[in-house]
Amino acid sequence: FTMPAGRHAVHHAALLQKAGASRVLRWAAAAATAPIEAKIFARIVLRNLELHQAGPSS
Repeated sequence: FTMPAGRHAVHHAALLQKAGASRVLRWAAAAATAPIEAKIFARIVLRNLELHQAGPSS
């Protein structure tokens, strides 16, 4: 997807936010029939997206 702290990370996160990806990622992470790999990936991306929305803590 994007390397952490890469120059395109902010742009990619903004695109995901505009597309409403959080809702889809939450659904994928909770889906009973999804492969475990997909669930883990969805949780990681969702966490990173939420951390980006919160902004830097300093």
